[in-house]
Amino acid sequence: MKSVTDPGSLLSAVERSELAVQTTVVGARALSAADLQAWARLQREDPTSDSPFFRPEFARTLAEARCDVEVGIVRSGDQPLCFFPFQRCGAAVGRPLAAPTSDFQGPIVRAGFALDLPRLLRDCGLNAWHFTDVVASKRMFEPFAWSHDDSPCVDLSQGFSAYQEQRRAVGSQTWRKTMQKFRKLERACGPVRFELATPDPRVLQELLYWKSQQCHARGHVELFAFDWTLQMLQRLLMFDRAEFSARLAAMYVGNELQAAFYCLQSHDVLHVWIIAHRLEASRYSPGYQLLARLIEHAGELGVRRIDLGRGGERFKSSFANSAIQVAEGSVDLRPVRRQLGKAWFRLRRCEQLRNRFRVPWRWAKRLRDQLMYR
Repeated sequence: MKSVTDPGSLLSAVERSELAVQTTVVGARALSAADLQAWARLQREDPTSDSPFFRPEFARTLAEARCDVEVGIVRSGDQPLCFFPFQRCGAAVGRPLAAPTSDFQGPIVRAGFALDLPRLLRDCGLNAWHFTDVVASKRMFEPFAWSHDDSPCVDLSQGFSAYQEQRRAVGSQTWRKTMQKFRKLERACGPVRFELATPDPRVLQELLYWKSQQCHARGHVELFAFDWTLQMLQRLLMFDRAEFSARLAAMYVGNELQAAFYCLQSHDVLHVWIIAHRLEASRYSPGYQLLARLIEHAGELGVRRIDLGRGGERFKSSFANSAIQVAEGSVDLRPVRRQLGKAWFRLRRCEQLRNRFRVPWRWAKRLRDQLMYR
């Protein structure tokens, strides 16, 4: 445990007074019950942190599968002002929890608290913290962002009927075509059954097998083939509370599984995290059908928003009616490394260069991802 006291290094914009602020770094598994309760309270109160990826249960579960998960806690007296979860890479470089599989990242901060990120990193013993999906409305990250992207979502705050009407108003044919394929599938193969929360452990096994096939076909690292990722996914499924839960949604034709989603939920926000389907059923778009059914019955699950995560997959733009902006970048206290990192990012974004060196680029990316996920 490391404790650094630096009065005035982080100031409260709410009270506008000089406060003695203490930053304590602990292993995520060593968090006290009071810490977990305070974290959950801040997460609930912070609208930029309503995703289940910001829940303390997610951090604790990851820490049970890995030994490098730490949390920086900023306090004024006995009042927690910020929880900053991270994975320590080597001695002094941090990355977000379960990155890059996690779709939202960043600290959980009390409203009105002006967080000094460079000071926070120094207090946590870090030289850098790299991020790919920080919620852009966390304004303290703006000076450190290299790019911004939209993370699509389905806004159901006005109800399912209002969502359908809004999609029709913009000329979307997705729902009508998905229902056509549903009827076609039933005529060709028999009754279709949906389970929005199945307890069958074989669904996870099949989902990860399909995901592995998908990654292999695209030349990507098999993200969920590592021991720690499998342990994390299995342990998360033990949670079934309003504050935080994990579930498997499944679609069957007869008794044969056709599509499956791994979902996380925090209060009224559902995140569709891992998505895959049986390749032989692709002509019927089973993933579209399962997502449509999940949207239709979201009210029964107490869901007002379904997050789909950043990415250019067609189904996301087809169903999404809103988006949350996220940023990629790095908070780096080393000036030279900071400039090199930004230059490398721009180089990776250069499409012409990537096309010219497609094969070595692909192998370099696989090697990077292998090292990242180990």
